[in-house]
Amino acid sequence: GQQHSLYSQYIFNLYAVNPAYAGERNSVATALSYRTQWVGFEGAPKTAYFSAHSPVRNNNLAVGLWFQNDQVGAREHSSFHGSVSYKLRFDKNRRLSFALSGGALNHRYNWNELEFPDGSDPVAFVDEANQWRPVFDFGMMYIERQAYAGLSIMNINSPDLSSLDVIDVRLNPSVNLIGGYIFPVSKKVDLKPSTLIRAQTDGSWTFDANLSARFIDKFWFTA
Repeated sequence: GQQHSLYSQYIFNLYAVNPAYAGERNSVATALSYRTQWVGFEGAPKTAYFSAHSPVRNNNLAVGLWFQNDQVGAREHSSFHGSVSYKLRFDKNRRLSFALSGGALNHRYNWNELEFPDGSDPVAFVDEANQWRPVFDFGMMYIERQAYAGLSIMNINSPDLSSLDVIDVRLNPSVNLIGGYIFPVSKKVDLKPSTLIRAQTDGSWTFDANLSARFIDKFWFTA
């Protein structure tokens, strides 16, 4: 099965892993990233990402959109999403956000880039090389001044990426759990440990932990 892209610097753009984060910058926020792995290897994974989100209506409602493009070998898929979130405010510093995201996924194969030892693969050339599928996500987050915790479910509808009934190729749903807390060290320095746990319906999971340091509320260093 396929899976939703994972961004190593998600801590600077939580919207990439949870649509309920939309509007938390209290203004229009944009992000642009490009990631490549195994540089120099043919067919190495590449990911491009852009997002924008903003609060509306007294900051209780927020909207956002994002685009991503993934390339791995002969496979490429692009997706466009829009999201809407609503915040339940307990006081000035504590809130609970809920979000829904929906869009379209374009899944493509360039069969000409593959070599088949037996000359051909009947599944490859019968299956459509260009597929459009709807895709939906859900997210919720609790946020306060010093901490956050969130749950998101990506690819809820598990879109089928093949046009053939004899094979089952789906974008598996994934559950993301995120959390972080800011510990003041001094008047000028804060430490922020954070984590992301991702589990898929096929039983696979990943774990990511980060430690960031903030200086005079302006500069961040992350490991």
